[in-house]
Amino acid sequence: MTIYEMAVSAAEKGKYVKVDLSGNTLTIGKKSIICQKSDDLIARYDGDQLFGYLEQLYAAYKVSMPAKRNRHSYFYAKPAEEMTDDELATGEPRDVARVMLEAAILCYKLNGQLVWPDDKKWFIKGTDGDFVLLKEWLV
Repeated sequence: MTIYEMAVSAAEKGKYVKVDLSGNTLTIGKKSIICQKSDDLIARYDGDQLFGYLEQLYAAYKVSMPAKRNRHSYFYAKPAEEMTDDELATGEPRDVARVMLEAAILCYKLNGQLVWPDDKKWFIKGTDGDFVLLKEWLV
């Protein structure tokens, strides 16, 4: 089982999971995992559209079902009041969707697949203007 799979599984079970993109750490419960380059982080992404895949994870997070407790996230998600009935009924739990997105970014960064494309820019914006990756998270 990869570190990514462990984090998502823990979130699905309701455990506390925190991702620190700048510090390269992942906390599951009270156990802090300092992530380093290794083969057991996440399955390698085989396509050439990794950023597009991350945008899909963000899209799912944005319309995820709000949690009772608001946990810190690097990304914007719609509040329940702005969501359609369909989004509320079919969305992934927000804590799970957050971990899927943030842990994927961390693991792809550390396995070398997600690299900063342009030193002149300090952020990258996705096709959904709300999805933004900061340079400080990836370098």
